[in-house]
Formats: sequence, structure tokens, C-alpha cells
Amino acid sequence: MMATWIFSFVILAESSRWQSMGSGFRGRRAQVDGEDVLVGVAVLVAVIAAVAMISRFRSRHDGRTAFNSPRALFRSLSKAHGLGWKNQRLLWHIAKWQRVAQPSRLFLEPDRFEAVNLSRSLRKRQNEIQALRERLFGQALESGKESAN
Repeated sequence: MMATWIFSFVILAESSRWQSMGSGFRGRRAQVDGEDVLVGVAVLVAVIAAVAMISRFRSRHDGRTAFNSPRALFRSLSKAHGLGWKNQRLLWHIAKWQRVAQPSRLFLEPDRFEAVNLSRSLRKRQNEIQALRERLFGQALESGKESAN
């Protein structure tokens, strides 16, 4: 209790220090000139640039960097669709026959599975290919075409 009272007394005794704290912002010192604004803008630009550089550096080194790998994309899409190695090889053969630069396009273009776009040896596997097409694009693909016409 005594310590609290002494502390309160010290704070009251120092009140002149609190009153004079704002004196630096009165009179001539209250004016803002161009140099002050320029320094403030320079500091703000430096902070923004530092944050941008740190962000760019971290994004490059967080393991999510962009790369171009058609095989990796193809494997990733095959995995996402739950395709086994047999179906993956079949898709790969279709892409190779059609000379597709990006084999992953087969996951976007159902017309590539039509018999007219297949080699003679691939046409012999037409049932497998149609089953794969239905797995990737759904069975409603043909009925959707008919209703559009």
C-alpha cells in the first residue's frame, strides 16, 4: 500500500515532464516542410520495396516454384483421376499417335478418343478407350452433344 502511494506521488511530481512532451509540436516546429514529406515518402517506399523483395524471395524458395514438365502434369492428372499404369500407358499411346505436344490435353479434349482419331492398332482397343473416356468425362457426354444440336 505504501509503495503504491509513493509511486502515485512520483508520477504527480513528474507531471511537468508530460506537459512539456508536446512542446516540440508547437510554434515553428509545428510546420511541415517539403524535406520532411520527402523523407517520409522515401522511408515508405523503402519499406514497401523491402517487403516486396522478401515476399518474392520467400515465394521462390518455398518449394512451390513453377516448372514445365508435361510428364509430371500427366502423372499428376492420372493420379487425380485414379488411373492405373495400364490406362496411363493407353493414354500415352493415344497422345503419341496423335503427336500431342502436351499429353495432358487428353484430359481436356474428349474428341481425341473417337475412333477416327485413333490408329488401327488403337481401334482394336476401342472398348477400353471408350471406357476410359467415360471415366474421364462421364457418360453424359454423348447425350450432352445431342441436346446441343
